[in-house]
Amino acid sequence: MTISHSKVVKTNKKKREINPEAKREAILNVSEQLFAEHGYSETSTARIARETGVAVGTVFRIFHDKSGILESLHERMEQRFVDAMNEGWESEAAYAERFRPMFRALFLCAARYRNVMPLYGKTKELSLSTRYQPGASIISSIRENYDEGVASGAFFKMDSEQVAFMTHGMVDGAMRYWMANPTPGRMDEAVEKLDEFAKRLFVI
Repeated sequence: MTISHSKVVKTNKKKREINPEAKREAILNVSEQLFAEHGYSETSTARIARETGVAVGTVFRIFHDKSGILESLHERMEQRFVDAMNEGWESEAAYAERFRPMFRALFLCAARYRNVMPLYGKTKELSLSTRYQPGASIISSIRENYDEGVASGAFFKMDSEQVAFMTHGMVDGAMRYWMANPTPGRMDEAVEKLDEFAKRLFVI
């Protein structure tokens, strides 16, 4: 029995098909670079699709619209910071000694993605979406770590929500200071100041 050439080609194409999650990540990676280099407003969905190598309809099917891409990018970047923060925090060290590795892990994460970080300082476009609150997952993780320290008896008991917002703002300000001149020495200085401040404020 003879197998037709068209049937063989069709089978090979099916094997090379990219899975939906890989397409999603590819679109996000291209969008992150384009938004960072050219700006959110100046980057069209058509260009994102073209440079990703997918159809425009595929972009809309996965993200619905361009603001959905930006929302997903923020969520992904926040998760990177949450993972870094938790990695730095989770250790056998006394709670008072966990601040420095946590802050350093956050700065190293920012350094890794420094070329695209300016994109994440601009959140006004996210007002198009009512589902997303920038910083929410980071603040939640800070609150959980603080509550853990309070439960252990290592930290003063304060309003954990206020502590989380204050710490988030403190770290954000220190990162902006470092990114204005991102040298290793300046990072060390910022981490040192954050560590000293957190110990004075929280540790019993």
